[in-house]
Amino acid sequence: MTKIKLLVRSTEDEAPVLIRLTDGRKVDINRRTNININPIHWDAEKEQIKTSRSTDKNVVKKNNLALQKLKAELLQHYIEKPTDVKANTKWLKDFINPEFEQPEEAYTGFPKELMNYWKEFNKTLPSRKTKKGTLVTKGTIANYKCTERLFERYDKYLGREIMITDVGLSFAEKFTSYCAEKNYSINTIGGHIKCLKSVCAHAHYINGMDAHRQLTKIEPVSEEVDNVWLTDKMIDTVEATRMDWGMMDDVCDWLLISCDTAQRFSDFMNFKPENIRHLEDGTTLLDLEQRKGKKKISIYLSSRVLRILEKRGGQFPPIVGADTYNDWLKIIGKRCGFDEQTYGGKHDGGENGVGRKVWKMYAFWELMTSHIGRRSFASNYYGKIPTALLMAQTGHTNEQTFLRYIGKSNADRTIELAKYLKREEKVKELLADAA
Repeated sequence: MTKIKLLVRSTEDEAPVLIRLTDGRKVDINRRTNININPIHWDAEKEQIKTSRSTDKNVVKKNNLALQKLKAELLQHYIEKPTDVKANTKWLKDFINPEFEQPEEAYTGFPKELMNYWKEFNKTLPSRKTKKGTLVTKGTIANYKCTERLFERYDKYLGREIMITDVGLSFAEKFTSYCAEKNYSINTIGGHIKCLKSVCAHAHYINGMDAHRQLTKIEPVSEEVDNVWLTDKMIDTVEATRMDWGMMDDVCDWLLISCDTAQRFSDFMNFKPENIRHLEDGTTLLDLEQRKGKKKISIYLSSRVLRILEKRGGQFPPIVGADTYNDWLKIIGKRCGFDEQTYGGKHDGGENGVGRKVWKMYAFWELMTSHIGRRSFASNYYGKIPTALLMAQTGHTNEQTFLRYIGKSNADRTIELAKYLKREEKVKELLADAA
């Protein structure tokens, strides 16, 4: 009985789809087609390329149709072959080549130049989904567009068009040096390299285009930085300082709310009284869906937040725009006397429309931005409350990300952990004595 099967045997990142023809014991031949895929995208049971969140549905559909057509035509070709023609590997190769002698036919319309491909890539971002099944956020789209503009400038600096196949270790090293000369921070450079690698990987694994063999070996650079955060004492100072103007008072209350709820600006500005609920033991919670990742969480509302709501008749402060909020934070910080010289990054305002953070010593209040409340919560409570419980409030799903996020060094975190464990030991000793 004649059987034709499609399969993928290789475990390499780029593996050819094979076609195998068997007819009892007399014929067993196979040959690679010119369609290559990442093995994780192959459905062995259905003998087709899987549609996933990271694949282009149109490309997958086109290649699956081509493969099924090849199977049908091969069967017909085998049935109709003259009896004096032997069905061997060369015969199979000669049959496949007329249909697939141009591998590019399966991937028409994809530019090989990095910047031209990047433009097409960015057009598809708004409709693309993450591994969690949610749409790509506006922030992620903005990051890719920002990196695209940077590589347009780098393209001009090189005086030639960058090809997707250029992006290997040497390219990444030279690009890093270029960015360092432009005073980009290490972590900013790492973010841009991460976007670059994602675009090239999309071209290679999703659209079957050639890429540099070292692409997977490129590692985005990074370094640990000191994040600015408010200590408990500083938060108490903010609460105790009189704020004269309505807008200043609104921003001050939002700052206190963010320090006690650990949410991002885009989330706490969407707090609504109707999402508050009270438990039988008197605990007050607020339910929300975080904009980043669309994660649904419930957060604890502290007595300080409840005092603010009571002051405002059960309402949260009026919504404030991001730029206005950041401007007023600095005014509040200066009014509170947060003048201590602190190392941090501050946006330089931009030159020719291109701005970046400049890292040096500033007065503390100059470094206050909308993220300071979220970092302050995580930093103040680290070591006092188990990390898993802190992550439940912040919404972090990865502990490594959470630890990079808080404003304490490795040494500080070790000391805080030691203090927490010491307290736990004392509690156990007291319980043992009582028993």
